[in-house]
Amino acid sequence: VIWSGPDNGWGNFWWGYQTGWNSTTTPLTLDGKTLLNYSWQWESNPVNGNFVPKTLIHETGHGLGLPDYYDYLTKADGDTVGPDGGVGGLDMMDAAIGDHNCFSKFLLDWITPSVYTAAANGVALRAAGSFGDAAIIMPDATAGNNFGEFFMVQNRKRVQNDSSYPADGLLIWH
Repeated sequence: VIWSGPDNGWGNFWWGYQTGWNSTTTPLTLDGKTLLNYSWQWESNPVNGNFVPKTLIHETGHGLGLPDYYDYLTKADGDTVGPDGGVGGLDMMDAAIGDHNCFSKFLLDWITPSVYTAAANGVALRAAGSFGDAAIIMPDATAGNNFGEFFMVQNRKRVQNDSSYPADGLLIWH
């Protein structure tokens, strides 16, 4: 559901979100179509202003199955799981900044990263905001262990979807 109207503040009823019904409730069925999950999104188009799609893109990410990458709580709130600060505000699913990261794009089958299981010299990664370049580094990769520990590397430059990034550089995702 995408609606338009005035901004009445963060976190209110009209703010964008994604949710759904769980299996213990009765889903909405109409003409043989069942609604389980949905996204409620504000068009973010103030009167005489420019369209700002950040929340729309973030919530669509949820609709496609991506989680939030930001911290819900701080250590002061009693959170003892995971690092403070999510992924540092460097992803659309964290602070609605830049593009989706290479891991999210890999999960959605939007990119096919190069895979390296041994040392490699001279690997070139073009700007992630313009190209689908990424590298998976799995030093201990073994057959049948596709979901073992690995690193993904991408070159984030301030171009296109990443133009709002604070600086250029490599991002290494673990």
